[in-house]
Amino acid sequence: MQVVVKPAPPFVIKSPEGHYSGLAIDLWQTMAEELGLQFHFVGVDNVPDLLNGVAQGRYDLGVGAISITADRLKRVDFTQPYFHSGLGIAVPTQHESSLAGLLHNLLSPNFLKAVGGLVALLLVIGLALWLFERRRNSHMFSNDAKGIGSAFWWAAVTMTTVG
Repeated sequence: MQVVVKPAPPFVIKSPEGHYSGLAIDLWQTMAEELGLQFHFVGVDNVPDLLNGVAQGRYDLGVGAISITADRLKRVDFTQPYFHSGLGIAVPTQHESSLAGLLHNLLSPNFLKAVGGLVALLLVIGLALWLFERRRNSHMFSNDAKGIGSAFWWAAVTMTTVG
């Protein structure tokens, strides 16, 4: 059985004499011993060569620090991960606020759509309120522009405070 390895301390370490050791090597040797497998290591210089060799059948399996990605899963099978790197992306904890950033957010298409939708709803409710109440409650919702304005104001106050 040919086992391809790519040196990557502390998982795979190649000694000056050409012997391999390390965490992944120890794990593989323990598994092979339990399964009664005979093998020898073949070294490569990079992970793509390791993966290509396994995918093309030149090697029986690869051992080392090999990250699992969606593209790699399409080509070869992996064991369950035995090491979590904890790698992440660093971002600032606080963002600088600026007038330009504020204006950018206030003029964004999604924000303008939301505001436009609320204004349209306010206009529809205000107009409906004025149409229904102008005859019964003429002192508050008169037949002129002041009555229509009062209906819009009443709708806006109700939407934002009560409900």
